[in-house]
Amino acid sequence: MKTQSSLERELKNRGQQPRHLTLEPKTRPESSENKSANTPWPWNVGGMGVVIDARMNAIALPGPGKLAVEQDANARLIAAAPELLTSLKMIMSWVDAGCDPSKKSLHASREAIAKAEGRE
Repeated sequence: MKTQSSLERELKNRGQQPRHLTLEPKTRPESSENKSANTPWPWNVGGMGVVIDARMNAIALPGPGKLAVEQDANARLIAAAPELLTSLKMIMSWVDAGCDPSKKSLHASREAIAKAEGRE
């Protein structure tokens, strides 16, 4: 489990200058949709291209030599992965049943895409 200070040390060791980390996750109600074998979500961008999980652990660090813009874009996409997967599963359950996707599943998809693109 990585803490904010251990994360800052790791980034300094990589020759990257740490910026201020914001480690305050967005809250999301517990539901069966966010319980899976992967790291608990929501996942959020904590700064410097770092992705953090619901327990405030760093789960993805930026690669060396990446531009800040690229780091942030990659982090947003990684952080949105659980919501993207969940919304796709919702849509596919409707399609598999021979129905049009529900408004709820389409709305969840739009929110996940906005998160991945940094428009939330």
